[in-house]
Amino acid sequence: MPYAVDFKNVSTVGLESSPVVEALAGLRANEGRYYRNKYDHDFTVS
Repeated sequence: MPYAVDFKNVSTVGLESSPVVEALAGLRANEGRYYRNKYDHDFTVS
């Protein structure tokens, strides 16, 4: 199920099986912020 990435409240949903979950969540949040600022659209992942 796709959901929008919230870069203000970083979530680890969908990344639980990774040993570096916090780092991946931070990278995903950074991508979400970049996408939101550049294209004025929410970044979604599934």
